[in-house]
Amino acid sequence: MHCYQLMARHFVHKTEAALKVLRYKYSRDIRYLDMAAVLLQMSIADYQALTDRTASTYLYANSMQTSQRKIPMRGVDATFKHWKEMVPVFEKELAVFHLRIDSLRRNVTSVVRERELLPSVPVISSFPAVSLDTGISLFSDTILPLMALASELKGLQGSVLSFEDIRRSGTVLRFKSEVPVKVVVGFFRTQRAAFRTDTVFLRPPELETNAGGDDRGQSDVSISNAIILKGMPPVDVHTYRFQAGSHELRLEPGVCLLLGFTKGDMRLPVYDAGLMADDRLRNID
Repeated sequence: MHCYQLMARHFVHKTEAALKVLRYKYSRDIRYLDMAAVLLQMSIADYQALTDRTASTYLYANSMQTSQRKIPMRGVDATFKHWKEMVPVFEKELAVFHLRIDSLRRNVTSVVRERELLPSVPVISSFPAVSLDTGISLFSDTILPLMALASELKGLQGSVLSFEDIRRSGTVLRFKSEVPVKVVVGFFRTQRAAFRTDTVFLRPPELETNAGGDDRGQSDVSISNAIILKGMPPVDVHTYRFQAGSHELRLEPGVCLLLGFTKGDMRLPVYDAGLMADDRLRNID
């Protein structure tokens, strides 16, 4: 019972910290972030107490030994199978959070940081290509100009698709590459009611209902709010890994974006580009 209590208190404090961050988002009062940092420290203390109780009594936590689990971390290659392995992760999270707060204090005005462009890899593709930049269209049968994009995506060779064809029949990308690549795909993030099927936009990959939803490393968002298309929802970027050779990527019916090909060993930055019409939705990162 003590272990259950400590686990519950850990998540209660993390949830309360998230609420403080949300209050900061709307008020821009940095004191809320200081409060959140204290709550995160309390959550770590609870988790450390849980670890102390289980370090010599449990070899592993059964519920953590699966690659399908994503909370708090994925259990792949026999890692993160015991509570004690999570303590350094939470400590690093708090350290980064403190750095973010310090950065906000030092920079009263927001400074846009130019990020490194993703290297575009030439491939032979089944779709015509267009260089990503503002003003271009990624659909052949409708005018939806690209209004803004995360700086690192600029210059990638996006595929020109038929909006109606992929909405009705899905996307089948056939390509050949001489080197390992990552296919950069954009998913529109919509507000869906519970148990309601979206008939327009393709659902992003996830593991809750699809055990194979991360076979190519595609389940995690790399860049959120990465693109603005006129009149369309925000776009989150995912990537699919492929070795050199000829391949076929099949996606279910629904509108998405094929944003190009980059190096297979390229680590995309994980952040919120903040490209959205409503500034109130921005995150502090």
